[in-house]
Amino acid sequence: MGLGPALYQCGTFSAVFDFTTRMHANRVFLRYRDCDILYSDLRREAAALGEAFAAHGLRRGDGVAFLSSNTPETLISRDAAVCRGLYYVALNGLSALADQIALIKDLSLKAVIVDDREYPRALTEFAEALPDHR
Repeated sequence: MGLGPALYQCGTFSAVFDFTTRMHANRVFLRYRDCDILYSDLRREAAALGEAFAAHGLRRGDGVAFLSSNTPETLISRDAAVCRGLYYVALNGLSALADQIALIKDLSLKAVIVDDREYPRALTEFAEALPDHR
């Protein structure tokens, strides 16, 4: 039986996410560097991160900036944000810090998520430049 009609009845991203991660819980969602990430892993990690967003005061309709590369953590963070009703903006890692900060302010984003393995100085720089942000 195909997923077609059932999948399209879900509607929102979070409903599709819920349906897909339940339906394929034991299937591989992503293989990254010889490591399999199952849909159940994706669901668990996204739920935990979604709770962390809420614990940090982020609410439906708030915006979050991401400064990260294309990693499983980025995918999970994005999915967690959208399932929580947040919108996300991917920052260009090649852009100047001043341009990134201007974008964050212009879009009234509430938080910045940084992959500090790839951008080790960015956490400190954003914290200094955006003291009212998470």
